[in-house]
Amino acid sequence: MASGTVTTVVQTFLNTKECVVLTLEENDVYASKKFGTIEAAEICLNSTSGTTASVTFTGGTAKVHGLQIGKQAVTLTLYGK
Repeated sequence: MASGTVTTVVQTFLNTKECVVLTLEENDVYASKKFGTIEAAEICLNSTSGTTASVTFTGGTAKVHGLQIGKQAVTLTLYGK
C-alpha cells in the first residue's frame, strides 16, 4: 500500500483533531502523525471530479477508497486520542 503525499498540514487547536491536505490514489493510506488510535474520519475531495470517496481506519492508519480516476487532492480530517 502506498502512502499519500501531504501537501498541507492544517493547524488545529483541538487535541482530538488532525487535518491534512493530501494527494492520494485508490487504496492509499495515511498514518496519523498525532494519534495512536483514530476514532472517526472524514474525507472531502478537493475537486469537482464527480467521484465519491470513503475512508476506513484501523488503529492509527486511515485508508482511502473510491478514488477511481487517479491521483486526487483530498482533505482528510481525523479524530482520535
